[in-house]
Amino acid sequence: MGVLALSSFSSRVLLFLLIPVYTSYLTTKEVGVYDLILSTVTILSPILTCNISSGVMRFFLDPSISKHDVSIVGFRYLLLGLFISFILILLCRKYSSVITDYSVYIFLFTFFFTVNHFLICFAKGLEAVSALAVASFFEASSLLLGSVVLLRYLNLALEGFFLAAIISKVISSVCLFTILRVYKFVKIKDIMGLNNVCTFNSIGPNHNSTNSLQWQMLSYSIPIIATYIGWWINSTAGRYLVAFFLGVGANGILSVAYKIPQIVNLFHTVFIQAWQITAIKEWDSDDSKVYYGKMFLLNSFVLNMVGAFTILFTSAICSLIFSSNFYNARFYIPFLIISVIINSVAGFLGPILSAKKNSKALAYSAFLGTVTNLFFAVIFIYFCGTQGACFAAVISSLSIYIVRKFAVESDIIIPHYWTLYVTWSLLMAEAFIEIYTDYIWVESLIVIIIIIVNNKEFSLVTKKGWDICNNLYHNLKRLSKFIKFWVCTEKCGMVIKAMAKLSDASNHRNKLTVSDSYISLCSPRVLLIKKLVLISGCLSLT
Repeated sequence: MGVLALSSFSSRVLLFLLIPVYTSYLTTKEVGVYDLILSTVTILSPILTCNISSGVMRFFLDPSISKHDVSIVGFRYLLLGLFISFILILLCRKYSSVITDYSVYIFLFTFFFTVNHFLICFAKGLEAVSALAVASFFEASSLLLGSVVLLRYLNLALEGFFLAAIISKVISSVCLFTILRVYKFVKIKDIMGLNNVCTFNSIGPNHNSTNSLQWQMLSYSIPIIATYIGWWINSTAGRYLVAFFLGVGANGILSVAYKIPQIVNLFHTVFIQAWQITAIKEWDSDDSKVYYGKMFLLNSFVLNMVGAFTILFTSAICSLIFSSNFYNARFYIPFLIISVIINSVAGFLGPILSAKKNSKALAYSAFLGTVTNLFFAVIFIYFCGTQGACFAAVISSLSIYIVRKFAVESDIIIPHYWTLYVTWSLLMAEAFIEIYTDYIWVESLIVIIIIIVNNKEFSLVTKKGWDICNNLYHNLKRLSKFIKFWVCTEKCGMVIKAMAKLSDASNHRNKLTVSDSYISLCSPRVLLIKKLVLISGCLSLT
């Protein structure tokens, strides 16, 4: 899990470095077009493939089910989804000039995006953490490098950005396919049904074992699509409405503004990967309620502090990484950061509901968030412009959090809970000041007040941080000593080799035998020198 977290962290940092590249070489309209296409592909991919990727991941983890049969079902629905997407793109060419202009790029991106997502779930089902880490890193690196080359040096504009995205997906897919050795799990003739393993027209629970497996996988995968749709609408509805009411260029600026809150999401992602497992393991323990409460406040404090400092330095960050065409995105970032913070805190409660097996609360919160977002986005965008989508995102995230908090009310004990709402109120005040005034000293004062309000969590975090730094210092010190010892042993080896050469030369002059040469090398004088060199190396470690 640590390898995956490190890979996720490094990949997100690389993607963050990509922001100044495409904001410098793409127009606001081009960024808006790419964002809308990416958002559409993200939701169509699981729908067209019946979300079979989730089924593959889940059924791979069941040791009683043949991975060969699971792979056959998975690849069949993957190919079916890709074929349907090809037909849809051909049909939509008549109704959209954007699809007509970029149809080849859209299909290739859809193809490799879907294949890559399938292989990621394939790897998760096999618990191949290292493969995921390698693929994720190479995907982010190739996207960054390809974007720089295609946009800056070849001046390919939006076509170049599409090509860079496609190439990155291809590289990731090839890495996963090769490392996982997918070809060992399934053969082409099995996918095509030449061995009569299972067929599309025999789906049902009463057929042979493989067809029954197909039915079970679909029964598991298809209902999850509803959750995907809910979260997708909640996260992208504002951008579609902005594009509809205000134009694609306005959506381009908003989509760039969404990149900065990923700083907050980065910390949440690293934490939640470990928390998903811990929440379930601690569910039956006696002090689980207290433990959940402490972790809740600690996680919330870290997210709030990262968000507070990001809002404080929003103008500085934007001036460094945004071109002049996108600089107005800074006005939308503060409330998007607050939305991500509240959403992340709500996400913390998700694993507790999973451990409790309360899927109804998860579904209801997603549904309520979707409805709330759509309703308020239409109203606020009409009256407030693009900023209205940010206000709607905050209200939507807050509604999701409230539903989940009530659902876990009896399962978590949170001390001094009032500090959370006070902190969020202070963050909103900071956001308003950042957007509508230039009083950075007032924002700094608010950050200090947030620290005072959360002084217990601040003390705990600083203590933990100090311990980590202290351990890192001692580990580096030990590493330095080890390097010194290694250098000393290398010198010892060089001395011994020199003595061996002198001994060989002496033996050659005196015409000694090989055994005599070995005896001379192991003479008391030579052995004494060896010991002295090794002792000096050991003393250097103290």
